Order: sequence, then C-alpha cells, then structure tokens
Amino acid sequence: MQKKCLHQFSLIIMVLLSTLIIGTNIYANNSHQGDFVNDKAKVLSHKTIHKIDKLNDDWRDNLREKPQYAVITINHLPEDSDIDDYTHDVFNELGVGQKGLDNGLLFVIAVKDRKYRLEVGYGLENIFPYGKVSSDIITSGVIKQLKQKNFDQAIQMVTNNVNHVMINKKANLMSKKKIQEKRKKEHNSKYNYCYCNNYTRWPNCFGFNYFWSIN
Repeated sequence: MQKKCLHQFSLIIMVLLSTLIIGTNIYANNSHQGDFVNDKAKVLSHKTIHKIDKLNDDWRDNLREKPQYAVITINHLPEDSDIDDYTHDVFNELGVGQKGLDNGLLFVIAVKDRKYRLEVGYGLENIFPYGKVSSDIITSGVIKQLKQKNFDQAIQMVTNNVNHVMINKKANLMSKKKIQEKRKKEHNSKYNYCYCNNYTRWPNCFGFNYFWSIN
C-alpha cells in the first residue's frame, strides 16, 4: 500500500514538472524580451531576438572593448516627444555600452509613426561616422522591408549590417585613453552639440533619425 502511494505521488510530481517545463518553453517562445531587446510593438520573431542577444555575446567574448547593441520597438512615440529625444533619453537611461568607453548602439523604431533612429555612442563614431550610416546600415533593402511592413526582416538586416561594419572596423575601436584624449581635443568645439538635418550630435553620442513613406 505504501509503495503504491509512493508510486502515485511520484507520477503526480512528474506531471507537475512536465507542465512547468512546457509552460516555460511556451513563455520563452512567446517572449518579446531579450537581454538587449525590448519588443514593445511585438513585431520581432524569437529568432531575431536571439540573434541580437547572440551578437552581443560574440562582441563581449571577441572584442576587447566589448561594445553593445540594443533594439527597442514601439508602436507610437510618447506624446510631445520626437524620435531624437526619446532615443537619446532611453540610450542614457539604459546605459548601453561600457562605462567610460561610450561604445553602445541603440536602434529604436516606432512602427506606426514610421520613424526610426540609430543612436551611436561617442566611442563608436569613427566606426559608424556621419554619412555612412545611411549607406552601410540603413540600406535600400532595409527601407524596402520597412515599406512592406516586414519589420522583423528589416531589423535582421540592420543587425547584420551593424555586425558587418563592426567586425570589419574593429581595429578602430577606441580605448578609454584615446576617448579621453579625443574629448579633450573637442572640448567646447562647435561639434559638441548640434543639429543638422537628420543628424543630432550630443556630448556623449550622436544619432541619425529617419522616416519612411508609405509608398
């Protein structure tokens, strides 16, 4: 009798554990969060989220300065906010990149507003310089996918392009000493804070904002 009860109890435990495991896997597959992704608009696949997190793992393991790349999707920008200020505020709030190196990248897209912005940390501007982001990162292929509302594919392409540029130009990653020297040289210069068309320059980063048309 005691063995029978013990056997039944074991079966119940196994069923409960199986339920928990299955439930966990379902939650993971439906999750719109990653270590470096916040998919508030729910437009990204689990594959894309995993790809972005893995890219950061690879950079951490293989690049000395350990730069970081994060992605946020939203439906609409907050009221009385533009894409520049919103992305810049989130960039600083999250602290993307390594402290003292300012080597983070943040891509934000407001899918229903049809606006997006790539924020580039000060320590990466020699790898992602003004004028090259539109041709190297936000390519015509990316724009095509955005117009077709293929946001998952568009962000996969942006991620691939970011990684391609980073790996090809990794020798240009600046050390903390070089960044400090550059800051000192540019201190109080006209480039310390400015707006220029779709380009915004802040003291610790700069960014490129765009919109795409329906057609």
